[in-house]
Amino acid sequence: PNVTGLLIAFGVSHICNWVLRYGWVTIGVGPRHEQIDLTTDEESRKGNKYLRCVCISDTHGHHRKLKLPKGDVLIHAGDVTQNGTLAELQDFCQWLKAQDFRHKVVIAGNHDTCLDSAYSKKKDDGEDSAAAAEEQIKAACTYLNNSSVEIEGLKFYGAPESPAFMSMAFNVDRGKAMASVW
Repeated sequence: PNVTGLLIAFGVSHICNWVLRYGWVTIGVGPRHEQIDLTTDEESRKGNKYLRCVCISDTHGHHRKLKLPKGDVLIHAGDVTQNGTLAELQDFCQWLKAQDFRHKVVIAGNHDTCLDSAYSKKKDDGEDSAAAAEEQIKAACTYLNNSSVEIEGLKFYGAPESPAFMSMAFNVDRGKAMASVW
């Protein structure tokens, strides 16, 4: 299988969890029977053919507590915020801009209500704050919302939708509605 097919079929956060647990080789991507030392310094990595992806998710506003390994691509696969506020998103964007990665990719999660236009319109004031939130996040990274980007020959696809649960952001009913998204 190719990476794009896996991202579409299983979702980025599931792939990230799989990679963290089993490594890229087990999902058919990357070299076989070769160990890749993720702790090497930048000098020893010069000239290699790998794109080091660091995948995180579900930080829920605790991103500043993370000590990330070096990498080429930082992927945040959902739940940047705990309460979905613009202030939480702004803090995350400031932190994200300071991270030393060539590429930064973010997909929203069900806690990131400020990025979900349908959800933000349901609030008491009826105002759609998602446009302002999207503008903030796009200034800090590549934001994938049912879209894809090619980075150094690899295609990344991001879809924030998840099965309906407790009236969270990006909820989609199970069945045909979810099948049309996933």
